[in-house]
Amino acid sequence: MIARFASRLRALVFGLLWAGVSSLSSACGGTTVLSSGGGGNGGSGSGASAGAAGLLSGAGAGGVGVGPMRTQVASIAVSASTNSAAVDVAIYDDASAERTVRSGSSYGNGFSVSPQSFPVDSPEGVAFLADLNAIGDVSSIPTSPCAKSVSFGTTATLTAYGTTSGDLECAFNATAPQVALISDCRVLAGGF
Repeated sequence: MIARFASRLRALVFGLLWAGVSSLSSACGGTTVLSSGGGGNGGSGSGASAGAAGLLSGAGAGGVGVGPMRTQVASIAVSASTNSAAVDVAIYDDASAERTVRSGSSYGNGFSVSPQSFPVDSPEGVAFLADLNAIGDVSSIPTSPCAKSVSFGTTATLTAYGTTSGDLECAFNATAPQVALISDCRVLAGGF
């Protein structure tokens, strides 16, 4: 039920966003500023409905589909330590995510997590986006300097909506929604 609601909400948001892009395209003399298969140059459709059709189905009215567009809404960065590689996670508006492990950032002692793709509407992505929306400004998560091991110490930060959190490993006096978001970050990053 949540996945269906999230899917419908995305469709509405994409339609509204596409209407703005189509208007921008018209204002630029018909030059396609952004094209995802519908409503742009060479397409017979325009406006929110054709653009949304192109975004959601991958094939717009009269254009060649390139698949749904997704926008990165947040990123998690976990620094490297002597015993672990640095990890980056990109979270997208379709509740998908990509975990990457930076090569060359570990001594290879076997404590690193593996890269992982989380599919569209993954439970982890849906939970993260819901908790992120409940908080908004991630810089409001209270953090404080904390003691860390020289060998094992890492730093985990979350960037979203133009703000960056402090070190999530050193959060203190966090509210329940903030604790839930930090937990979501740990799951997506493979732990920290």
